[in-house]
Amino acid sequence: MKHQWSPEQISSRLKFENLSFTINYNTIYREIYNGRFDEKGLSHGSQGVIRKLRHRGKSRHTKNYEERRGKIQISNLITDRPESANNRERLGD
Repeated sequence: MKHQWSPEQISSRLKFENLSFTINYNTIYREIYNGRFDEKGLSHGSQGVIRKLRHRGKSRHTKNYEERRGKIQISNLITDRPESANNRERLGD
């Protein structure tokens, strides 16, 4: 983690060096999420090694996910518009 290698890079490097053991990158991810590599005494907001990963511990959205932030709710429908506004009789319509 000090060298900022991903679990995929670590796993591939172990295979490349032909060591007596290899570790699958899924195993490394599983241990990261279980907190095996975290330092003791970290605050609750700092999640340790998870924050060093590419997505920084954030989960992905599902297929049917719809973003709700930053959207303005439509309060008045266009069909409720007064006839004078359609004819542009007043300024500002």
